[in-house]
Amino acid sequence: MEPRIVYGRVAPGAMSAMQALEQYVAKSGLEPALLDLVRTRARRSTDVPTASTCTPQLRSATIDYVEHLLR
Repeated sequence: MEPRIVYGRVAPGAMSAMQALEQYVAKSGLEPALLDLVRTRARRSTDVPTASTCTPQLRSATIDYVEHLLR
């Protein structure tokens, strides 16, 4: 299946900025689990009509992360 939009062709500057942000965040020292939660939340906020919608997967990942911090 062909993608509807090839972002690198439509907005190369935006793609470069996103890649630079990913590289910066990768070097930030934040825990990978926390970064995954942030990415999941960001994806969900653009997929649904309201950013307050929480999926079962996000809820489960959040609980797992908080439990990890409390250990």
